[in-house]
Amino acid sequence: MTSLHEAVGQLLLGKVASLHLDAENRNLLSAGTMSGVTLFRDNAEQLEQLIELVADIHRCYSGTTLITIDQEGGAVQRLDRVAAPLPSMMALGALASPEQAFQIGLQSGQQLALLGINVVLAPVLDVNTNSANPIIGSRAFGDNPELVASLGAGLAKGYAEAGIIAVGKHFPGHGDTAVDSHLQLPLVEHDLARLQQVELLPFKANCALLPAMLTAHVRVPALDPSPLPASLSPIITTEWLRGKLGFNGLIFTDDMLMKAITEHWGLEEACLLALEAGADQLLVCAEPEAVARVHTAVIQAVAQGRISEQRIAEAIRRRESALVPTAANFAGANNRSKDRRELPALITNATELAEQVSTKAMTVASQSQAKIALSAEPILLLVPAHARYELPFRKALQELAPTTQIEEERYPLNPQQ
Repeated sequence: MTSLHEAVGQLLLGKVASLHLDAENRNLLSAGTMSGVTLFRDNAEQLEQLIELVADIHRCYSGTTLITIDQEGGAVQRLDRVAAPLPSMMALGALASPEQAFQIGLQSGQQLALLGINVVLAPVLDVNTNSANPIIGSRAFGDNPELVASLGAGLAKGYAEAGIIAVGKHFPGHGDTAVDSHLQLPLVEHDLARLQQVELLPFKANCALLPAMLTAHVRVPALDPSPLPASLSPIITTEWLRGKLGFNGLIFTDDMLMKAITEHWGLEEACLLALEAGADQLLVCAEPEAVARVHTAVIQAVAQGRISEQRIAEAIRRRESALVPTAANFAGANNRSKDRRELPALITNATELAEQVSTKAMTVASQSQAKIALSAEPILLLVPAHARYELPFRKALQELAPTTQIEEERYPLNPQQ
């Protein structure tokens, strides 16, 4: 019989701070205080190192571990030093091909499965309608809700075929915000009619397909007039996502360490509010001590009658249900993760596909390549002033025009600045 300690642990996912599993996180997993982690770029330096880290995490937890990762593509991909690079969602949007999105999801998912990772925090279902948006941008398929819905479905089907749990995000829509929820609490001020036509449409269209959704740290007064963001709102999480949109799967929160949350409610109280709202999995991407504090807070809330054991059992049932379709595939993938012979070929094929997609997605004026190659004038690259935007195309330009001076200028994401 599962103890309350272990049951609460099945709701919590932590974070590993380095390339190897540290003693503190090892203890949390072994004790059942948490049941998995979210991986970041700092956790993946080399292929064999990552395989061993993931295997170590699985060994430490006695149940089925959830290992999640933001492997979206483009500006947000954690495995660019290990696995095949992925094109951005915007690049897929430029091609407008659900089949191409399916193939990207399938090949990315196959790599994740062999690595032992079973949850991908994608597809991004935000409709990017705000040119000043500092956090979504090229992470979105585009500004057309029907296209976003269609390509999100294609990507999700590819991940499902590979035996990976795909998580649609960021419900109810982070596309028309002007601030980053890592730093502040964004506000979406559209009326209900607009939300249903734009922001909510991709989520509603994919409710029956996706096994999981992730709630955003954004306020949407037209859905819930209270000060609570979607991730902490029972009206948005339960009444809207589950009730009116009909989603029956697993609900993740976005990282509970974002300032949009901690500066208003504090970590422990926010996690309790999220569980009360209807979330099933709390992403606590923090030091092990913070995860332990959240675990203690939930135990105390149960003892005080604030959170019922039924609410926890309900979350666990959804967790187990989401894992069922991937169980056979993932069991095999765990065994194969030690057999590295399959990964190099998969990575090579996926890299070629990603390059093809990225090339097709680029809009190049007629004969512009020749003009660049023959030009003796310096080339000025204009790039958004944000750490997420690196320059994968700078190398290609330099190869095209090896003697040309290339200069770079960063411009504000907000066009009014």
